[in-house]
Amino acid sequence: ASRPTFSVEMDPAPAVTFPADSIYLTGKAVTYSGVPVVNACVTSKVNFYAGFWGWRGDAIEKVLKDTLYTDAEGRFKVGISLQPLQEDIQYGASITLDVDVLSQLGETEQGNITVRMSSRPYVLNGNVLARQDKDALRTWIFGLYSSTGAKVDGDIVCRILEGKDTEKARLVVPANKPVTPDELKTLPSGTYKVVAEYVHDKDTARYEQKIE
Repeated sequence: ASRPTFSVEMDPAPAVTFPADSIYLTGKAVTYSGVPVVNACVTSKVNFYAGFWGWRGDAIEKVLKDTLYTDAEGRFKVGISLQPLQEDIQYGASITLDVDVLSQLGETEQGNITVRMSSRPYVLNGNVLARQDKDALRTWIFGLYSSTGAKVDGDIVCRILEGKDTEKARLVVPANKPVTPDELKTLPSGTYKVVAEYVHDKDTARYEQKIE
């Protein structure tokens, strides 16, 4: 096969201010000697995912975009509706854009970008199993992320509640690090609710999980 003569470079995604109904992603096709690839045919596919890490689940929607052409600078712009993510965007969602650029000489090169976004400043999730074994405790991790899916350091206040929200134990744990909930060893068997919260100024992120 002949060696590629150009590459497709995607620009960093713009910040999205919510409420927002669309995002525009841009890129350019340029030869290895720095010359724009003009009037090349751009076809693209968008996958929408619930959650920041889309590859862990199936896309909730796939959209093929209309064909575009690169301009005199080899640039292109793809407009993407955020409508498929309206249900999920507060908890974090992601988009992947895959583009194929076909030059007038018949060569095709690819570009792609993943964009993570949330309509909230912080997103907190956890991996707390519903069934806990006091004799073989599994670690808990509370993942704390910014609105663009970047990990955030911080303290998570985790409360273990019983019945009508009677607090039975409280622990303060670092975000994004495994912790062993030794407090469970002293609690009688039963059903509890784990409520984890991160507070920063006026913003709060929350995660809940029932355990037994």
